[in-house]
Amino acid sequence: MKVQQLENIPSGIVVMLTDNLTGSAYELTDGMTIPVSSHTTDQDKRFTLTFAYKDVLAAQLPSRLKLAGENGELKVLYPIDGLHAVTIYTLDGKVIYQSQENFQENQAIIYPRIRAHQTYILKVADESLKFVMN
Repeated sequence: MKVQQLENIPSGIVVMLTDNLTGSAYELTDGMTIPVSSHTTDQDKRFTLTFAYKDVLAAQLPSRLKLAGENGELKVLYPIDGLHAVTIYTLDGKVIYQSQENFQENQAIIYPRIRAHQTYILKVADESLKFVMN
């Protein structure tokens, strides 16, 4: 699928296309190509188009957050020990993980249900980090 041109989109707004079959989300831009394979499924419900403010997707910079993960586990590194709110968002702003985590020795281990090759936003306290799970 190829996006020819986006028109009449106000400044500060992004257009996201979500493939509900694969879980992939794409920020649409002029001239971009999106890989789509044909599957026998209910095609009229396969894609969702979302308009969102860019600042919802933005991560505050610089962030003191660091992240490492494998086998469904994420190690969140944050330089302040204690109990902190941890939230993971999809790019369209949906909350997919939310918990109060106790950081000890500047880290906490969490087990969110996230998909590989998707972009997410991790928020701990007032800091954010955009990441892709490989």
